[in-house]
Amino acid sequence: MKLQLRSILIVPFVLQIFVTVGLTGWLSLRNGQKAVENIVTQLQREIGDRIEQQLNDYLQKPYIVNQNVLDAINLGYLNPEKPRSMDRYFLREIKLFAEVSVIQIANEKGEFYGINNFDEEGLIISIIDRATGYNNMNGYATDSQGKMTQKLIVSIPNFDPRRRPWYVAVATQGKSIWSPIYAFRGSTQLAITLGTPIYNQNHKLRGVVATDLVLLDINRFLSKLKIGKSGQTFILERSGLLVASSTREHPFYSTAKNQTLQRLPAINSQNQLTRLTAKFLQKHFGNFNKIKRGKKFIFKINSDRQYLQILPYKDKFGLDWLIVIVVPEKDFMAEINANTRSTIWLCIAALGTATVLGIYTSHWINQPILHLAQLAKSMSQRDLNQQVSQGKIASALRSHITELNTLAEAFNRMANQLEAAFTNLEQYAHTLEQKVADRTAELEKANQELQRLATLDGLTKVANRRYFDEYLVQEWQRLARAKQPLSLVMCDVDYFKAYNDYYGHQGGDDCLRQIALAMNRAVKRPADLLARYGGEEFVVILPNTEIQGAVSVAQAIQKEIQQLKMPHAKSDVSEYVTLSLGVSGVIPHQNLAPEKLIATADEALYEAKKQGRNRVLFKSLIP
Repeated sequence: MKLQLRSILIVPFVLQIFVTVGLTGWLSLRNGQKAVENIVTQLQREIGDRIEQQLNDYLQKPYIVNQNVLDAINLGYLNPEKPRSMDRYFLREIKLFAEVSVIQIANEKGEFYGINNFDEEGLIISIIDRATGYNNMNGYATDSQGKMTQKLIVSIPNFDPRRRPWYVAVATQGKSIWSPIYAFRGSTQLAITLGTPIYNQNHKLRGVVATDLVLLDINRFLSKLKIGKSGQTFILERSGLLVASSTREHPFYSTAKNQTLQRLPAINSQNQLTRLTAKFLQKHFGNFNKIKRGKKFIFKINSDRQYLQILPYKDKFGLDWLIVIVVPEKDFMAEINANTRSTIWLCIAALGTATVLGIYTSHWINQPILHLAQLAKSMSQRDLNQQVSQGKIASALRSHITELNTLAEAFNRMANQLEAAFTNLEQYAHTLEQKVADRTAELEKANQELQRLATLDGLTKVANRRYFDEYLVQEWQRLARAKQPLSLVMCDVDYFKAYNDYYGHQGGDDCLRQIALAMNRAVKRPADLLARYGGEEFVVILPNTEIQGAVSVAQAIQKEIQQLKMPHAKSDVSEYVTLSLGVSGVIPHQNLAPEKLIATADEALYEAKKQGRNRVLFKSLIP
C-alpha cells in the first residue's frame, strides 16, 4: 500500500497527541474516583460506628431497667407477688429512663402491673390482681406525681399476661430475651420488648419483668445523620423487614381491610434508593441470613455508581439486625466531573490545533520535495529539453532547509505547549491531592471534637453518663485484676425540683454548673472521675479508695457546697442549697457486676434522703 508523505507526517504526530492527552485525562478522572472512594469509605466507617454506638446505648436502657427491678426484688425492696407495691419504684425508673415506653411485671398467678409513658396525656397504670378479678386488666390515669387518680373507661377483659409473647419467650428460654418487633397497642408506632425472668431461691420462675422501647427514636437519630448530600442509611432484620430508616419513611404500612399495621419489607420501600439497595443485596446474597460479616460494594442505579456498606449488628439478647449505609458517588464527583469535562475540551482543542499545525507544516516541507520530484519525474520521462540550472537547484535546497528549520521551531513550540499543559495538569492533580488531604484532616479534627463532646455533659462540662459507664467498666476490670478497692459516691441536690420551679430553669442550670465546679474542687486525684448521672444527680468514681476514704471525699464535697451558700428558699432542710450523698465501696471481682456498686450507692443515697437529707451515708457492698 502506497502512502502519501503528508499522511506519514501528520498521522503519527496527531496520534501521539491524542494518546497522550487521552491517557492524562483518564488518569485524572481515575485518581479523582480513588480519592472519592477513600473519603466515602471513611465517612461510612464513621457513620457505622456512630449508629452502632447509638444502638448500644439506646438498647441498653431496657436491660438496665430490668436489672434495677431485679436487684430491688433480690434485695427485698420489691415483691413480685404484690404488683401494686411496684408503683413508686416503677415511677422512678420510667422518669429516670425517658426513652422507655412501658415498664411491666407479671407473676405466675397471672397478676400484672405496668406503667405506660407512651400516652401524650401522661402516665397510665395498668393492673391485674385480685381486686380486678384476675382476668380483667384495668387502666388508671395518674396525676403529676404518678399516683392513680381515676379508672379509665377502657379495660381489657380476659387478659392473661402469662400468654403474652414476651412472657412466654422468657419462660421458655429461661433468660433475658427480646420479643419480635410489633405494633404498639393503640398506636401507629413499632415497639420491641426485653423480658427478664424472676426466680426464687429454688430457681423456680416467680414472674417476668419487661421493658418496652418504641423504635421511633432510632428513626429520629438516623434522620439527623449527614451522609453526603443524598446518602441514606437504614436498618433491616434478617427477614428483610425494615426496622428504621434515615428517610423518615415509616417501617410499616396499614392494611385497607382491617387497618392493622404490617411490617414493611425493604424491597417494597417507596424510597427508590432503599428499595433498589435491598434488591441488590437480596440478589447478591440470595438470603439476608447469609450476611455474616461487614461487606462493601459498588453498584449502579441508572448508570450512577453507589457506594454500599453493610454491617451486621447483634446483641446478647437475640437481636440480629443489618445496618446498611449507601452513598451516591455523584454527591462527591460533581466538581471532579466538571474538571474532567474541562480537561476533555482542552484535549480536543489541543488535538485540533496540533492537526492544523501538522497540515500546515507538512505543506511547507512537501513543497520543495514535490518540486524536486516533479523535476526528477520530467527527467525520468526523458524530457531533457528542460534544463535545470544550478541556481534553481540551490534555491530549492535552501527552501527545503528553511522549511525543516521552521518545522523544528514549530515542534519546539508545541513541545513547550505540551510541557505547560502537563505542568498545569500536575499542578491540578497536586491541588486535588492537597484538597483531599485538607478534607481528611478536617474530618479527623471534627471526629476528635465529636469524640470529646460525646464524653462531656453539655451543661456542666463534666463527664456525661455514657463516659461514666465506660470508665466504671474499665476501672472495675482493672481493679479486679489488681484486687484493689473501688468506691462510688452518688449525690443528689436536695429539693431541686422546688428550686427549679422557684428560680426558673435558667437558675436551675446555673445551680448545677456551680455544684459541678465545687465538686471538681473536692475531687482532686487524676484517676477520680466526676460525672453527671442524670438530672440533678452526680456521681464520683474513686479507684484505689476504701469506703472510709470515699466518705471523706463525700464530706469534702458537702463542705464545698456549703461554702457556696447558694440560697434555696424552698428547701426544708436549709436556707442554702444542700446535697444528699450515698457512698458504697467494694473490691471488684468477676462474679460481681459494676451495676451492683451503683445500686448500693443509690440505696445509701435513698436512705440519706429518707433520714432528712443534707447528709452522707455509706453502705458496704457484700458480694
